[in-house]
Amino acid sequence: MPTLFYLAHCEAELCSALLEANAAAGTLHNVAILGNSLAMSSTKPYLSPHQQSVMRAACSQEIAIPELDMQTAAAFNDLALHILQDVLDVDIPAGLS
Repeated sequence: MPTLFYLAHCEAELCSALLEANAAAGTLHNVAILGNSLAMSSTKPYLSPHQQSVMRAACSQEIAIPELDMQTAAAFNDLALHILQDVLDVDIPAGLS
């Protein structure tokens, strides 16, 4: 059953852990994320190279959500809907598989 995760402005490590756990279980195709751009998050220097590659490989489609013309809309900058795919070419650490 597909699940939508709302992860606006969550830590990149949390998003990475969600992706890695579902990649290990083969269930990424059932996951959609409404949150910060994975393309942008995958470039964060504090993520490991493995975490960066999982973020890049998992996201098959990223649909940017336009910012509203409101003063508070800046709080939701970089928001996107992510349609995910199962990752077959990224090594999952032994502890997660």
